[in-house]
Amino acid sequence: SSFIIMYFHECELYLNQQEKDLKVLEIIRNGIQSVIKSDIDYSNNLNSITINASKLSLVKEMDNSLGNFWQIISKEIQLFSKMIKKNSEIMSLEILQTLDSVISERKFLKREYKEDLERLVNKSKKVSTFFASIFFCFFIKTNFDPFFCKISF
Repeated sequence: SSFIIMYFHECELYLNQQEKDLKVLEIIRNGIQSVIKSDIDYSNNLNSITINASKLSLVKEMDNSLGNFWQIISKEIQLFSKMIKKNSEIMSLEILQTLDSVISERKFLKREYKEDLERLVNKSKKVSTFFASIFFCFFIKTNFDPFFCKISF
């Protein structure tokens, strides 16, 4: 009896740990989503800066050396922007999808474990009820006196 109680207590602790693990994974997932969104926004802002700056009349009026310098910087910023966007897409496609599948699998396993535990609890209740009824029938039919611990027939 005490073994069964300890076992169910351990199962409850395990379920609580699974719930905490899922919460941590969700927090990590939300953090990665925020990083991806920020990176994409940053990339878009870098692109718009270079596009808007190239439209300015000052850039067109610069002498050749300064104008060439600005074109080089502008191209590098655009390349950097594309790299950031590509990395955020990779993070989204690979890391986030893998994390989503891990979370889904953990939720499925937790649900299965919980259902199995509930079946086990119900079976143990039936077994306990069965043994209680056997002992009760035995004590009634034998006139068992629990206070004096003797059986009279």
